[in-house]
Amino acid sequence: MGGTDAAGTSCQEILLAAWLWNIEDLARLAGCRDFLRSLKDSFPEETRPGEVIRIINGLQKPENYDEWLVSAACRLSGGTGGRKTRVKPEQENAAFFDQALIHVISNLSLSENEKGVPAYCSLRAVDDYSSLPSTNTRIGKQEFQRLWQGFSGDFPALKGRSFHDFTLALDTLMERYFWCLPALPDPAGGISFYQQARVTAAFAGALYGYHRANRTETPGALNDEETQKFLFINGDISGIQKYIFDLKKPSENAKLLRARSFQLSMLSEIIAGYLSAQFGVSRDCVITSAGGKFLLLAPNTEEVRVKLGEERLLLERYFLREFAGSLCFVLADGVAAAGRDVREDRFRGLLNRIGTGAERAKQRKMQAALSAGGAVLNKLYNDLQYNGECEYCGTLPNEKAGKDRNLCRSCAGLVEIGGRLLHANGTRVILKTDTLAPFAEMVKITGKDDVSFGYTVNEYKAGYPLMFLPYTAPVQHEQPDVLKTFNEIAGLSRGSGKLAMFKADVDNLGLIFTSALGGNPSLPLYAELSRRLHCFFSGFPADFIRKNTEYRQKIYTVFSGGDDVCVLGAWDTVMRFALDFRNKFAEFANHNPSVTLSGGIALASPSLPVRNIAEEAEKALEASKARRNNTGDTIKDGVTVFGVTVDWKEYGQSLAGAEKILQYLDPKAGKVSSAVVYRMIDFANRAGNAGKGILRDMLWMSSYRYIIARNIKSEHKDAVEFFQGFGTSPEAMKKSRIAASFALYANRNYEEGNNA
Repeated sequence: MGGTDAAGTSCQEILLAAWLWNIEDLARLAGCRDFLRSLKDSFPEETRPGEVIRIINGLQKPENYDEWLVSAACRLSGGTGGRKTRVKPEQENAAFFDQALIHVISNLSLSENEKGVPAYCSLRAVDDYSSLPSTNTRIGKQEFQRLWQGFSGDFPALKGRSFHDFTLALDTLMERYFWCLPALPDPAGGISFYQQARVTAAFAGALYGYHRANRTETPGALNDEETQKFLFINGDISGIQKYIFDLKKPSENAKLLRARSFQLSMLSEIIAGYLSAQFGVSRDCVITSAGGKFLLLAPNTEEVRVKLGEERLLLERYFLREFAGSLCFVLADGVAAAGRDVREDRFRGLLNRIGTGAERAKQRKMQAALSAGGAVLNKLYNDLQYNGECEYCGTLPNEKAGKDRNLCRSCAGLVEIGGRLLHANGTRVILKTDTLAPFAEMVKITGKDDVSFGYTVNEYKAGYPLMFLPYTAPVQHEQPDVLKTFNEIAGLSRGSGKLAMFKADVDNLGLIFTSALGGNPSLPLYAELSRRLHCFFSGFPADFIRKNTEYRQKIYTVFSGGDDVCVLGAWDTVMRFALDFRNKFAEFANHNPSVTLSGGIALASPSLPVRNIAEEAEKALEASKARRNNTGDTIKDGVTVFGVTVDWKEYGQSLAGAEKILQYLDPKAGKVSSAVVYRMIDFANRAGNAGKGILRDMLWMSSYRYIIARNIKSEHKDAVEFFQGFGTSPEAMKKSRIAASFALYANRNYEEGNNA
């Protein structure tokens, strides 16, 4: 990225003008004049602040090419640029303060019968709880002033940064204070001021690259929206969950799980930044990045298309070298698009083309490297034969990289990184994106006091970019730098000493992105939706766990981000957490019936390899995704545990029922024996088999009532009525398995649980 345009303006100056094109309007609403001029000393040394300000001031009546370029980028992102006349200040003020930013998740709709009730973004700087919506439909002037004062007060901290570092920190600064403000001049559009600015910068970078390469730097060429100037490039790390959980030493699981999860999250960020530089655009052109996937906007030039094939080969070779096929990278060919394709009436079609291209690329993953170098990895094979395999991953050759351990360099680096992540809040993550190297060489985690430029973790610091990392892990009380083992976490569980894994993700995500954005879909709105989901999953769960004493001591976050979450911990704690998390997600979506969550829970001995626990949790999640209603329609929005799938309300009732059973099982109460509860499991099976024609199973209801009457004394009328309530229908009896199983696990002592 570099060079100058036909007017002699640098690309960096154009990008800053695109980022800040509407900032003076916001300043005016705050009562400030000439805001940018007052802070021109904070701009990067590579840029001329006067040129940036000139471009912004010229957007109303563009005269120079650079002004026309930023104006065109504004129009593509939904702004006015030079096409519309600004309203009078007093009208602008009224329109702005009358309409808070609609929380995009609350406003999604998959059908006429599943419409959400609009909620609004809270007027507060970004923190872990910012994602939860508000009922306030107006922008409070005092709250707005606080946001503006925070932004204007922190802007000078950008002084002295290189352009690359400046824009990374500016991105965080803009998001922190303006994620919750509506874009101007259309406050009702559902797009934040921040997201519109970011997408404007992305379009400006792509337009600059396209017209410079084709020597068409004229206002007329900029206004052409029929020519395919843009290339949307999809990147995807494939095989993530299998890689995370495929660990060979159960005793080291706690150390490596978080490190591998972190590795995959950072790899996506590194590759997105690396490709941006290779394609001659800034990091702003990464439209979305979450869950190991990203969407990048590049100029549709011959140079970029050729470079795309070259980089695909390099990246595939890198993944073969570093992961030996256990993890793959998929780089799609890119989808060419014209300006008209990002308009509201055509944007869904563009999204479908991008999705189809990504799926097609997955069908031929790693083929570039395998075709060029052959399917046999000779060096890897020879090194494994000579040195043996790493005892942690069992995939790469042992290089004796660990102290007294036969480790490959990759696992040795991850062990060190995993230790540094133990107390991640406030630390700094420095990413090297200029070249592809072993992971431990591209990532450096430093302490809070290090002034090196990098991402601060979970704690904002002015002048630095921020990232949320979701990792939590129970530590030894006496040794806060030592993780509890999974055996020790299981030992904290109630009754039977087992672990549970909870996996969950958002239902119908593809449909949500392609069909639920309403009548005015756009690239900024698409990016807004992706960002809101990712911020909730990456920022909220960890803070939620840390602020709950029980969860903090007994739950280990495996991964969380994008649209999914996975935690592991003491079985009973995880089962309660699942319900609490889902309820918070429902609050986040303002109980929108189109935005639901499905989950799966698996219980296991702590000695079982974590990949086996994950496989069972995934099967449970798949069962929830297949949940159907009485008419056979798939409805999802539920949870599966103990082999039973229920909706979330029924799950909450099951947990409450389990606690009631435990009260009756209490020897002091003397009302019910555990034999009755064991028989409930048998009758749950019979109720499930009742339609198979077996007489014993068909008569389950009368038999169950007889067992209850015989085994619970009549004077305990409350207990009789409670247990008989489970036998009112086949469905109720089948679902009783959750309450009964929970109670039985909780009623066992630790030794019994280990021998079960």
